[in-house]
Amino acid sequence: MPDPCTEMNLIQFGRTYLLSALDRCTPEALDFRPPAVELPEDYSLFSIREHFLHIADIGEMFIHEAVLDEHKPRGSWRVIYEDAGSFRLGGSFPDAASIRAELERCWDFQDRHLLSRPQKALGDAIGHRGRSLAEELGWLVFHESQHRGQILTLMRMAGLEPPRW
Repeated sequence: MPDPCTEMNLIQFGRTYLLSALDRCTPEALDFRPPAVELPEDYSLFSIREHFLHIADIGEMFIHEAVLDEHKPRGSWRVIYEDAGSFRLGGSFPDAASIRAELERCWDFQDRHLLSRPQKALGDAIGHRGRSLAEELGWLVFHESQHRGQILTLMRMAGLEPPRW
């Protein structure tokens, strides 16, 4: 079983690092997306902006499902999925400050409903998939780190230098 203390350290590192990366993004870079090589014409890949907003969406969805045992409310999604490979933004997030606000809102939600619990409670409580909340938290760390890596790759492709580890 994952160690909640280690997971908490990884979460704090990830949050700090994501904000450092966001601070380095120019307005033009936020909309950078790789070309969809060998994909259908109507298929699109996430831009840097969409990756950041997706992290916020999934962070909230995780709490709704794993902790509150409910679905994330309709209308609260920042990246709205339509058909396979098709999505749109569910609001206006014109700059790094608006994206930062969405990330911080998500993290506050996570802190209030999960991360403020005593560490032993995370190992004892069972989430919606029949795993402990500590195990579920490991999934959240994995998911966010995957998208963090994608953001760093896109930053490099867009000509930006990501923050140092």
